[in-house]
Amino acid sequence: MSGVSEHSASFALSDVVAGARYVLDLGSTCGGLGSVQLNDGPVRGFDTAVPTVDVTGMVRSGVNTLRVRVSSSLNNRLLARGYYDKVPDILKRDFASGGGTVETTVQRYGLVGPVVLRTEA
Repeated sequence: MSGVSEHSASFALSDVVAGARYVLDLGSTCGGLGSVQLNDGPVRGFDTAVPTVDVTGMVRSGVNTLRVRVSSSLNNRLLARGYYDKVPDILKRDFASGGGTVETTVQRYGLVGPVVLRTEA
């Protein structure tokens, strides 16, 4: 439900096209933060709203090794620990009758994908 997941995979390319841009599209990470490393290249973070990483210069002909790390929302961990049971819902308190505590549900998490390597000319 909560934490950091690590994923790895290998894929082969017959030829890297000179002058082409290579973009790794992670599909969905459910809004989780994370990073990508291709072969022995630098570790690069990605925008959680659009989880793509430019891997031009890191991709090579032959076998490539990909590593992806994704962290889940802190919401899931706090929910599991009962944190929200003690947090007053100020919107309910100030704008609705009554009060109560914050209500939330378990959020989706992890590398959902699909993961695709795109070539852009």
